[in-house]
Amino acid sequence: MKKLLILAVLLLAIMIPVTAADTNGKDFGVGLYLGSPLGITAKYDLDEELSVVGGLGFGGSALIINGGVQYNFIDFSIEDLDFNVYFGGNVNIKFGGTPSFNLGIEVPVGISYYFKDPAIEVFLEVGPTFNFISLTADAVGGIGARYEFDG
Repeated sequence: MKKLLILAVLLLAIMIPVTAADTNGKDFGVGLYLGSPLGITAKYDLDEELSVVGGLGFGGSALIINGGVQYNFIDFSIEDLDFNVYFGGNVNIKFGGTPSFNLGIEVPVGISYYFKDPAIEVFLEVGPTFNFISLTADAVGGIGARYEFDG
């Protein structure tokens, strides 16, 4: 019961800033992430360059919750195809596996493409992660897609 309460509090800590923000016409996206971890992903664009991201999924035998910021530093187009290159900093919390609890940071780098109709962002990212409790390093990465809602 105690672990379930901690999980609920952590989920709220990640999702409340995203959902409570005044959208002012900004985009909010929700979708799937296929990789490490495998799960759901959410993103809220604070402005053209900065976004808040979060996710909930499974990696190995662990439940992983992550959240952080993403800096969109290069936008470019190739024949009307809009791309964005970004990097970020996330905190991740793992429940289960060995050890049964772990806390770490991730530094993903990725590229995304935006479909106009329907409003879907498709992205590919990879990056290192460092786990503080187990003192191990890993890699995160995968592909994902988010449906974007206008606020």
